[in-house]
Amino acid sequence: MSDDLSPQRREWVEHAMGSTIADARRIGSGASRRIWCVDLASGDAVIVREDTGDGPVAGTPLTLAREASVYAALADTDLPVPALRAVAPDGAALLLDRAPGDERLKDLDDDSRGAVAADYGRCLGRLHLLAPEALELGPLTNPPATDPTAQDLALWHGIHRTRGAAAASPAAAIALDALAAALPAPTGRAVLCHGDAGPGNFLHDGQRVTALLDWEFSHVGDPHDDLAWVAVRNQALRHPLDASIVFSAWRAATGQSLDLMRLEWLRALVLTRMLVSCDATIGWAGADAPAARVQAVLQPWLAVAVFEALRRAGLAATATTPSDEERDARRAWEQSPVAHVLDDPLHLDDLGALL
Repeated sequence: MSDDLSPQRREWVEHAMGSTIADARRIGSGASRRIWCVDLASGDAVIVREDTGDGPVAGTPLTLAREASVYAALADTDLPVPALRAVAPDGAALLLDRAPGDERLKDLDDDSRGAVAADYGRCLGRLHLLAPEALELGPLTNPPATDPTAQDLALWHGIHRTRGAAAASPAAAIALDALAAALPAPTGRAVLCHGDAGPGNFLHDGQRVTALLDWEFSHVGDPHDDLAWVAVRNQALRHPLDASIVFSAWRAATGQSLDLMRLEWLRALVLTRMLVSCDATIGWAGADAPAARVQAVLQPWLAVAVFEALRRAGLAATATTPSDEERDARRAWEQSPVAHVLDDPLHLDDLGALL
């Protein structure tokens, strides 16, 4: 596919914004989503997110309609979410205001990083205080009496079967079954979860969060889910934030405590989702394809990390002796050309220390 914004999309943007396009440039390298920064002659700056129609999650419930429902539902809240300007008539593209701010964190001094971490924790807290039943969430609405965590796990089982089969990691299948066999009891109050929370998916101005981005994995579920994501993404990105500050600010904003074993279970689920996504991308594009370069690097790391997370959550078949599948995963990781660059996947962060 061309990297240029198609004539059809250009016409739609110009009609929706009432202005001609001065410049449109592709950003990122998403497989299922293509993203453009668009500058208009009027001076407005917008983002176009387009569904390519193929890619690793094509044909799954992770659609642009899912994202659009969240942006629309949060428009009248106090959360920093870009305004949804339009949805394309074919449903395959979203038009959003371009939010100010920067996603980079490592260049901040310690005080600024701490301020951003605290504000991010407050943002997640405010998100989790919203009542999902009071929001128009469209495709995210859970059927009555459905355990939302079980529903989300079933979604990822489906993606594993239908999109990840060509490059499926044994660790993913083992983890999905282990998690399904030990579902945590429902908390009694489900919340709207970002679904991919943490560094890289929000913008900031050096003190405060200016935008919460990338809602494609959003769902109604357990608030521990987002905090597990924070821990995982923070570690994968070499700890640009003090996650303990995020957690503390979340507790202050919500007035709620955190359950360590529930957080451990959900960290195992987060890592499993990431592994399934990698498998799906590699199966779709091929291990040597540029579109799967990052996933091919992460796949062996994630396979080992998943087994370790299952052990810490009390879900491993044995506490000390690795299975054949885990030994194979460790061997693949040790032979990876980036094993000396990334942190050891057996050294997952101590979640108890973050609480």
